[in-house]
Amino acid sequence: MTHPLDPLSKSELERCVSIFKSSDFFQSEWTEYRFITISLLEPDRNLILSQEKKRFWMKNDPNLNIPRRSLMILLNGKKRRAEEVIVDLTSGRVESVETMAEGIQPAYTPQDYEDCERIVKSDPKMAEALRKRGVKDVKDVMVDLWASGRGFIEENDANENRIAKPILYLRDETDTIAYGYGRPIEGLTPVIDLYQQKIIAIEDLHSHLPISKTAQELKLSKKKKQENSQLLELKPLEITQSQGPSFKLEGNHLRWQNWDLHIGFNSREGLTLHALQFFDAEKEKFRPVMYRVSCAEMVVPYAEPTAPTYRRNAFDAGEEGLGFNANSLRLGCDCVGSIQYVNAVVNTSDGKARVIENAVCIHEEDDGVLWKHTDWRSGNALVARSRRLAISSFATVANYDYGFFWYLYQDGTVQCEVKLTGIMLPMVIEPGMKSEDLKHALWIREGLAAPYHQHIFGFRMEMCVENFNNSVVEINAEASTGNNPQGNAFVANKTLFTREWEAQRDLEPKTGRYWTVVNRKEKNAAGDAIGYKLMPGTNAWPFLHPLSPVARRAGFTRKHLWVTPYDSKERYPVGNYPNQPNFDGQGLPNWTKGNRKILDEPLVLWYTMNVLHIPRMEEWPIMPVVKAGFSMQAEGFFDENPTLYLQRDTLKSKL
Repeated sequence: MTHPLDPLSKSELERCVSIFKSSDFFQSEWTEYRFITISLLEPDRNLILSQEKKRFWMKNDPNLNIPRRSLMILLNGKKRRAEEVIVDLTSGRVESVETMAEGIQPAYTPQDYEDCERIVKSDPKMAEALRKRGVKDVKDVMVDLWASGRGFIEENDANENRIAKPILYLRDETDTIAYGYGRPIEGLTPVIDLYQQKIIAIEDLHSHLPISKTAQELKLSKKKKQENSQLLELKPLEITQSQGPSFKLEGNHLRWQNWDLHIGFNSREGLTLHALQFFDAEKEKFRPVMYRVSCAEMVVPYAEPTAPTYRRNAFDAGEEGLGFNANSLRLGCDCVGSIQYVNAVVNTSDGKARVIENAVCIHEEDDGVLWKHTDWRSGNALVARSRRLAISSFATVANYDYGFFWYLYQDGTVQCEVKLTGIMLPMVIEPGMKSEDLKHALWIREGLAAPYHQHIFGFRMEMCVENFNNSVVEINAEASTGNNPQGNAFVANKTLFTREWEAQRDLEPKTGRYWTVVNRKEKNAAGDAIGYKLMPGTNAWPFLHPLSPVARRAGFTRKHLWVTPYDSKERYPVGNYPNQPNFDGQGLPNWTKGNRKILDEPLVLWYTMNVLHIPRMEEWPIMPVVKAGFSMQAEGFFDENPTLYLQRDTLKSKL
C-alpha cells in the first residue's frame, strides 16, 4: 500500500505527464515543453498526525486513503515562461496551471548541461576562440554549466532569457582524479541562451594566461612508491552482521530501535526525512519529534573579485538540484556493513522517469561507548555501547561532492552531518606568482590557485514536539552578577521568542548559545516544558557585503537561525526561484517582514550552517572529507535516560 508521504513512483511520474498531455492545458501544436521537475505535492500534514492516537500515521494504519497529487514545473518554449502544474493522480485530472512572471528561471537540468556542451562544441566562433587558446580539438573541451547569476554590475544579459555562462576546461585523461578541473581555459566564457539553444556572445578575458600542462607532463600521475617507506600495510577490516541489520525497511517506511520515520526524496532537496517519532517505553507510546527535515538550499560564494570568478555563487539546490545530481551508491565504497538501499525516481526533460538506483543508503554503525561508570571502591564498571542508524545520500554538483548523513541515536538524538569532498575549483594565475602574491586564493601549483569560498547550507525543520503547537527558547550561559561571593556561579538565561524578528539570531560561542523547541502545554516530571534543542556545530559568518548580488539573493545567510510559523508555500529559504529578475528579499527576509507570531504555533526552524573554506595544499587534487553538522537533542523530553533498557556489561574487578 502506498503511504501518502511516499515519493512518486516511476509509474506515477509517467502518469502525471500522461494526464497533462491528455488535458486541455497541453498545447503541443504550438509550443515545446521541457519538464524541469516532477515531484510529490505533499499532503496536508494535519492528515498525517493522528489526533486520536497523538502520533504520526504509520504505513499499515487504516484511513490513509489520501489523494496523491504532484507538482510539475515546466518550461513553455513558446511563452519563454515557467509554469507550475498541479496534477491529481487520484482523479486523473489537471487541477491548475499557473504561468510564472517573465524572467523567472527554474532549475537547470541534466539536459541543460548536455545542451551547453553540445552548443559549445558545435559553434564555429567558439572553435576559433579555442584554437587561439591552443585547443586543437573541441572534443577535448569539458563544459560545466553555471547559472549567470543576477545583479552583477554591467551584466544585463539575463533579462527574460535562460542564460548559462559555462566554465570551460581542457580535459586530461592522464589525470584520473581531477580530469579537466586542473586545466581551466581561464576567462573564455560562452554566453548561452538555452531558449534559443545558441551562443549569443563570447567573453574572452585573460587570453594570455596559458592552460596548465597535463598530469603526465607534470609527472603527477606516477604512483608514488612505498617500498622504502615506513607505511604499514592496512589489514582487512570486515564489518558483518551475521543475523542481518536491526532495522526494518518496508518501502520508504523505516523502523529502528525506538525510532519510526519515513524516507522521502525529490529532485531539488534530494534526501528528506518525514514523520520522525520515538517510542517512549515509560509512557508506552510513540511521541512525535519532527515532521519534516531537509537541506533546503546551499549556496557557494567565491571570494575572488575579478572576472569571471566573481560569478561563482552556485545555488546547488535551487539552480542545480541535489536530487538530480544524486549518486548511485556502491557497497564497499560509499557504504559498508549490512546495507539496504532506497531507489529514487526523478524526471528527464522530456517527461520520462529516470531511476537512480541505490540513491539512499541505510545501515547501522557502532558508535563507541554510550555511557559508562566505574565504582572506584569495588572496581566494578557498568558500560553500554552506542549504536546509530545512518541514512545517507551523496550528490555530485560539477566539481564538488556532498554527502548528506542523518544519524538517529538510541537516546533520541537526531544528528545531521555533511561530508564535503571532491575537487576544488581552481583558477589560472600569472606564471611565476606565489602565495604571497595572492589575496583571495591559495597557490596550489605553478599557474594555478584555489580561491577562498564558503559553503552555506540552509536546513529546514518542521517541528512537532509532541504536537505542532511549539515555541522556541534561547539559552545563554552567563556569570552570575549577584550573590556570587566566590565568583564561580553562572546561570542559564532563557528567552522565550514571541515574534519572528526576535528569533533572527546568530551564534554566540561566549555564552554557549543554543535554542530549544518546547511544547509549553506538555510538562515533564520536573514541571518544565518538554523540548528538543538545536545544538550547533561547525559554523562561520558570511563575508558578503549586504548589498552584494549574492547576499541579496541569499538573504537567509545573514542569520544562523530563523523561526517562522508554518506555511506550506514557504519551502525554500531563498524562495521557489532564486534565479529571477526581482530577487531582492526573496525567501526568509521577505516572509518575516510581517513579524508574525511564533508563540505556541506550528513552527519551522531554519538553520544556516556556514563552512568557511580557506583551501589547503593537502586538498589538491582531491579534498579529504571535511565534516560539518548539528544535532537535535532531547531536553526534558524524557523524564530520565531513555537508554536504560539497553544491554549492558558489568565488568567485575579482579582484586
